[in-house]
Amino acid sequence: MIRTFLFILLINSYTLAQVDMIHSSKVSDQALYFAGEKGIDYHFNSRITPHGDCIKVAFGYIYVTWYRGGMDNRHVMLSRKKIGEEKWHHIEFPHQHTGYRGNPKKGDSHNTIAIGISPLDSTIHLIYDMHAYSETQYGVDFFNYSLSKTGAAVAEDEDWTIDLFNRKRNYLKKDQDYDKATYPNFSLADDGKLFVFWRLGGSGNGNHSYAYYDQNGWSETIQFNNGNQTTVSEKYSIYGSFAHYNNRLMTGFAIRYRDFPNEKYTYNSGLYFASSIDPTGASQWQTLQGKPVTLPIQSPQALKIGSPLELVNRNYMSSGATWVVTPNESYHFLSTVNDTTIHYYKSSGEKSIRFDIGSPKGKLFSIGHKVYLMGLNDIGQPFLLSTPEGKNEWREEYSYEGDLKFRHGNSTIHENRIYYYLMQNDQGDAQPIHVLEFIVN
Repeated sequence: MIRTFLFILLINSYTLAQVDMIHSSKVSDQALYFAGEKGIDYHFNSRITPHGDCIKVAFGYIYVTWYRGGMDNRHVMLSRKKIGEEKWHHIEFPHQHTGYRGNPKKGDSHNTIAIGISPLDSTIHLIYDMHAYSETQYGVDFFNYSLSKTGAAVAEDEDWTIDLFNRKRNYLKKDQDYDKATYPNFSLADDGKLFVFWRLGGSGNGNHSYAYYDQNGWSETIQFNNGNQTTVSEKYSIYGSFAHYNNRLMTGFAIRYRDFPNEKYTYNSGLYFASSIDPTGASQWQTLQGKPVTLPIQSPQALKIGSPLELVNRNYMSSGATWVVTPNESYHFLSTVNDTTIHYYKSSGEKSIRFDIGSPKGKLFSIGHKVYLMGLNDIGQPFLLSTPEGKNEWREEYSYEGDLKFRHGNSTIHENRIYYYLMQNDQGDAQPIHVLEFIVN
């Protein structure tokens, strides 16, 4: 069912805004969910699909990754649908979710399936099912990478089969270190290079690293930070994301110290940012204020732009910030502490960053001169807000009026469309997943 919502916004710089939900489709009824009791049936969280960098739009198609449920199945899945059509086409891979520390009866919510698509040779890249696994413990399953044949992303629907993919391998480039990798995610540079980022090592002493792919293959690994410091109190890892905006590689994140129980906060703290004008991301990094920094980052303090925990005098932050940079160089970050979200923002030309406490929670996107926030309300239904870039003036653009309720979702943007990939709030360890498509005019 297609629904249209129209809001006339005449406050401040707003004019007529129109958001249409142009399509809603069900990918499958059988996506994996970790049902049961935490600590017994799963570890960390019950969410595994959709999770991580699991949705991309390219070549006129929507691509999503997921695990097939229930727990006795757990197969890696890749599905594709042509934009404007109804039918999803699926590829099932031989690999099954390893389970928490190798236990197939206990789920691990960190073991996401990331997807990247190269515009240079139309290859599809999947990196999946890893959580700081060592080769000595897990053998060939410690790092899982599936690379398609050239042109697979534009193959006809009748050819959408496992035969499009090469045999799974446990490396991107031979002779590089991928031991104990976690949190893979992709980003596409303006020149067509496909970057992938991951953490090497454990929580509180990990090194974020990355490499890029062109039609000649993968580069050598580039190390962003050295979290495994000599002094125990200085060991840390970063929690956030890397992305390309305005022809630059950027990163926004929080940090987690290894000895956080001895500090005044639990898990993560702070807000940090850096960017690079080097097309390879190997050099020319700088702070938000333009001060040069050298890789690998040792202490992250030079990159710090905010202290969200101190602003609300609370101590719990378990994730990094969601953030976006607009074409006009306005910066927006959302950090959630306990149940309070803080919006940091800076318009182009401003030297200092501002903040507002009590902002809505969701994922940020930029279209034109606006920043959009997509999320779920308290009863599990989607909403879309916007603010003029460089400001904190949120207004509702869209509110779902359908019958479905959702557990969680991940979203992405392509041109002036937002795609929201969601799991329906249902029962059992195999539940429905959907994709909602919006156009922003």
